[in-house]
Amino acid sequence: MLNDLNIDQRNLADFMSELSEKCYSARWMENLEYVLLNSFMSGPKSMGKASSQNLT
Repeated sequence: MLNDLNIDQRNLADFMSELSEKCYSARWMENLEYVLLNSFMSGPKSMGKASSQNLT
């Protein structure tokens, strides 16, 4: 699947995996795309081991 992505899609997938790792020590959390979209739409919040403020 990752081999089928263009460079921008791959960069996004890598970034999402990094967030999942920081928050949940998981390479890819189930439904991660929905969790991130919800966080983006509703503002900063805590996620697993991290808060939105310390994810950068």
